[in-house]
Amino acid sequence: MRNIILLFVCFILTGCMSLLEDPTPEVESAANIPVMKRRFVSLRQVRNGMTKSEVASVVGYKVVVGYELIDLNKEQYKPVTLENPYRSEVMQKNGKRYDIDYYLVGIQEPDDKVSDDELVPLVFQKDKLIGQGWEYYNNKIK
Repeated sequence: MRNIILLFVCFILTGCMSLLEDPTPEVESAANIPVMKRRFVSLRQVRNGMTKSEVASVVGYKVVVGYELIDLNKEQYKPVTLENPYRSEVMQKNGKRYDIDYYLVGIQEPDDKVSDDELVPLVFQKDKLIGQGWEYYNNKIK
């Protein structure tokens, strides 16, 4: 009988303790992160020597930059996607041809525009990646 009373008291106290604590810890979701701090793509797995198709398969051909509400009553959203590479160009320098693919990696300002600081250039020569980033592009290609 004494064990039953002790068990009952423990049960009551445990229930009270759980009411005093917040049972759902605060989790920061992507929706709470300011848009200007969002990174969509990581280029860490991209290495020199990879082909354009290998880079695209690692990075992805589309990037989700947000969601658009399509039905308020059903709380349905559709993803807003952009193509990657976002833009491409061909440059000639010293008789050599360079293909530059600009990948959208994140949003700096939520202004409905994609600016250069939201892109990373990947430089290819004969379908092989030879360098990446604005520093490489500005020092070696431009």
